[in-house]
Amino acid sequence: MSVETITHVPPKGKPKWLRVKLPTGKKYTQLR
Repeated sequence: MSVETITHVPPKGKPKWLRVKLPTGKKYTQLR
């Protein structure tokens, strides 16, 4: 799950942990 979120979220100068904690869209609800 976490691996998919990293691929869906493009790197925008944010640390990896932030990208995993703050996925976009449906991934955010599924992760919580």
